[in-house]
Amino acid sequence: MLIWARPGDQDVLLKLRVHSGAAFDLEGKAGSMAMLGDILFPDPTTREYFTDEMQGRLIVTTDYDSITITMQGKAREFERIIEILRTALITTQLTPENVAKVRDGRIKVIRDTAVSPAILADRAIAARLFGDFPYGRPSGGSVESLGRVERPDLMLAHERFLNPDNATLVIVGGVQTNRAMRGLRQLMGAWGRVTKVPASFRQAVAPDPRTLIINSPSDQSVEVRFAVRGFNRQDADAPAATLLATLARQRWEELLPELARCPVSVRHDAFVLPGMFVMGAGVDNVLAAKALASARESSTVFGGYPSDGGGARTSEERRIGGGQ
Repeated sequence: MLIWARPGDQDVLLKLRVHSGAAFDLEGKAGSMAMLGDILFPDPTTREYFTDEMQGRLIVTTDYDSITITMQGKAREFERIIEILRTALITTQLTPENVAKVRDGRIKVIRDTAVSPAILADRAIAARLFGDFPYGRPSGGSVESLGRVERPDLMLAHERFLNPDNATLVIVGGVQTNRAMRGLRQLMGAWGRVTKVPASFRQAVAPDPRTLIINSPSDQSVEVRFAVRGFNRQDADAPAATLLATLARQRWEELLPELARCPVSVRHDAFVLPGMFVMGAGVDNVLAAKALASARESSTVFGGYPSDGGGARTSEERRIGGGQ
């Protein structure tokens, strides 16, 4: 727990990070942890209270590595904010009705959201790079996987991961340390500890290095992806890989000036477990081969590719659309 008191500040910000995210979804039930994050505050009036009454915000985000709760409101309402957080964590409303409501809502969002070729390409390259490893599946799940998530799955996840030994709480704002500690002891004291069992993951198998081409209805545009496994957040080379992404993009655009008219991205996603280094662009059909060749060249200029963590160096390519 970290507290930064700011005397005179009328607001207070609480950020609680549960150090387990979608990577811990049960096999075949991707989206379980995202649903657990959704169900922490199932009543819309709770979010409205933060927005309307306290001119603040209440946001819950779930990624591969964590569930993060952000609560911002008036410092004078600090105890009330802690009470709302306590209700979410200790007496989570895991009723059959809420589970069905959250599941249906997430499925509806997925069905109503148009999946662009760029998103489809990103998902495909992740699946190709990691296979059955957790980072190879969507953190928010799919229509099929969400349909398999049942109430006992969320109850198990709640019991395993939503405990103080697996969380970090940060408080910043106009609340003195003694007041913050007093409120936390009174309202969060019942948040009991459990013995955390370290999770283990089978290492992802080496990816297929062949070019993957998937047809998709489109115009003459093609989504191109060139990716390798990257570094985890704790790796000393992770910051360098982030810098390398910027340099590689600049070099890529120098080698292929036509990219100046195209959406281009180069990024290094560092997760708790091995990450990924991805070069991507949406180009005209006739430029697809040149884009891949220049992507290879731009990365080799800087000494090759990031390692996959086991010493081997692997690469993946992804093209989609344009009748390819």
